[in-house]
Amino acid sequence: MAPVPTLAQEAATFAPSAQPLDLNLAATDAAPAPSSAASTPTLAGEARTPGVGFEPPEPRLSYLLGAGLRSSPNYSGAAGNRHRISPVWLVSYGRFKLSTGGANALLGYGAEMGGSGATATLLSLRDLQLNASLGFDNGRSASDDPRLSGLPEVRRTITGRLGLGLALGYGWAVGTGLTQDLLGRDAGSQVDTSLSYTWQVTPRTRLVLGGGTSWGNGTYMNSHYGVPAGASSLPAYQAGAGFYSRSIGISFTSALTPQWLVYGGLGGTQLRGPARASPLTERPNGVSANLGVAYRYR
Repeated sequence: MAPVPTLAQEAATFAPSAQPLDLNLAATDAAPAPSSAASTPTLAGEARTPGVGFEPPEPRLSYLLGAGLRSSPNYSGAAGNRHRISPVWLVSYGRFKLSTGGANALLGYGAEMGGSGATATLLSLRDLQLNASLGFDNGRSASDDPRLSGLPEVRRTITGRLGLGLALGYGWAVGTGLTQDLLGRDAGSQVDTSLSYTWQVTPRTRLVLGGGTSWGNGTYMNSHYGVPAGASSLPAYQAGAGFYSRSIGISFTSALTPQWLVYGGLGGTQLRGPARASPLTERPNGVSANLGVAYRYR
């Protein structure tokens, strides 16, 4: 788990979708259309007001497989960027899902809060959803960037998360989540909040505009932004608890066929407080982007 999720990687984390992009045709979807439009994918419930609420879990198998190009900082606050091909996938049945970050939004699960790992929906109402998940935090290695040379590695660990999403209507949604290191290593505790707006541009294309902020406790902040005395040429620094970042960005999903889609996003993250003051922070304003293609079955 990176210290600050990128927009493209976690599009649904701080920009939950407020209306599902369902490309499966159904006779009850909307009013009858001219026969010439019969081959055009349509939104289930497209006549409804956008952002009416969350989609209830259904006892059926769904999956998504895809990959894309991604660019993001080497670490939170780094001056250099890394470019790589990143897979995206999800398998779900009813209330349970196993996925990489962002896959929930691509599959089209309404205003659902997305995330990586194993997720269970504990509560799903018309305008409210509560999720619990287990994830794997990859930590950080000194080999990620030359500036990290000599610093202790941020150990890998397993995290637990509780996420709460609220659909406000007319495309707006808010969310918050608590993430906790379950093995007592370097991930500590984090709290994130988000606000998003979903715009259904066409029945095939959806844009999500979002922003959010994150808070970390002393353990998280010091392991990611602290510098132990004598560990490197950088001055020693003890990072305390506090709000450490705010993010803003835009993402899109567009269907090429009922199964194939393209997706992408562009986002910016600004480090604040103890994170911005850290000697490790070379560039407090980071930019990330991605573009990919995926196949889904619902």
